[in-house]
Amino acid sequence: MAAATLMSIDRHAELLRSVGFEIEAIDNETDAWGVVLAERLRMYQKLRGEAKQAGAPAGHDEFYESYVLFVSLVQQKIMGGARFAAVKPA
Repeated sequence: MAAATLMSIDRHAELLRSVGFEIEAIDNETDAWGVVLAERLRMYQKLRGEAKQAGAPAGHDEFYESYVLFVSLVQQKIMGGARFAAVKPA
């Protein structure tokens, strides 16, 4: 997983406005993402354990480690996301 650049929710809103959109709503989804990502991480951890017990490869370690970091960053609110509702007037 990689990201060339990340932008804040406010910066994203500025960019939308700069090209003529009127923002109707911004819903910060960071908390909800933290919950979903933690659930997925627990599932991946369980599957990795089951694979190891069965003598099968446990998956790509670099991806797993980056996913653990991603979940941590979202839960700490260092990274996050939002849903935007915007319209461009005619």
